Amino acid sequence: MNDIRQTIGISFRDPELAMFWKVRVAFIEVMQETLRVLDQIVFELRDQSRYVVKDIRKGTIATLVGDVEYYRRYYFDRKTAGYVYLLDEALGVGRGRVSPGSGENAN
Repeated sequence: MNDIRQTIGISFRDPELAMFWKVRVAFIEVMQETLRVLDQIVFELRDQSRYVVKDIRKGTIATLVGDVEYYRRYYFDRKTAGYVYLLDEALGVGRGRVSPGSGENAN
């Protein structure tokens, strides 16, 4: 068996790592698009008399497969006179921006 392994020049580790990195890249791209769409939905559903868009800012959230950079709207809250990321609040992402899944054991 060692002869065959040496002839083909790979081990299970090689395709496993290659697939992991491809899946990781795909996950990050899909997550970024999902967050973009969700930010748009939050924008459309917000209380327009209360929340005014002031900027779009980049953030990063730690996930099970690595950090995901995303853009979301930054709002001025007329009621509290403070600023807020409604997307982060809607998703339950705290100031540390760690996904709930990254704090759990994945089986």
